[in-house]
Amino acid sequence: MSPRISFSVLAIALFLVGTSAQDHPEEELNSISFGYSGTNGPEKWGSLSPLFNECSSGKTQSPVDIVKDKVVRNKNLKPLSIDYSPANSTLVNNGFNVGMRYEGDVGVLIADGKNFSLKQVHWHSPSEHRINGEQYPTELHMVHQAADGSFSVVSILYKYGDADPLLTKIKDQLSELAKEVCAGNEEAHIPVRSISKEQVEALQAPLYSTCKKNARPAQPLNGRQIELYDELGDHE
Repeated sequence: MSPRISFSVLAIALFLVGTSAQDHPEEELNSISFGYSGTNGPEKWGSLSPLFNECSSGKTQSPVDIVKDKVVRNKNLKPLSIDYSPANSTLVNNGFNVGMRYEGDVGVLIADGKNFSLKQVHWHSPSEHRINGEQYPTELHMVHQAADGSFSVVSILYKYGDADPLLTKIKDQLSELAKEVCAGNEEAHIPVRSISKEQVEALQAPLYSTCKKNARPAQPLNGRQIELYDELGDHE
């Protein structure tokens, strides 16, 4: 049986079993010099570190281009179950993305009867995943990890429109991160989805020059089947 990718586009959210380079633990990524352009761009990731070997040899890589005419509607798929709780977080700029790291138990995602704890979220601008070849302005990755070390990632795509409420709350902190990009891993502590053009620019501003557009190219499906939980709707 071919591997499958299941997703719900009612909320424009993708559930992914494969992960990309940035979904590794942050402390591991900070020791590796990689980017999204130049000599350490995506085509070179597989040779930069043993942690990245699957970037060149793996057969279940993300992101992917979801082509509407090639997906399979599966009525037996169950919606993802989430149980999140309010928690404090730390806003982090590590040069290759802007994200939020959570303190303590934030809650879980339940997929196929397995619990995955939410560890961190981060943004990509433009989006990594595509629908019918269309790349969106921004994509949010919610990275979860199970007790056995496996990952699951919920990915949410953003269209241009009204400002995103969460990013509006952290606007001032994003501005400070942009000023301090050369200082390294600057953090701002804060309590703890269309997006405006200004917010996209704010997410890109603090990043290294080779990571301003931190989206990995779409990867081949390699026999994987994309199964649809809900209709694609009007975001074509």
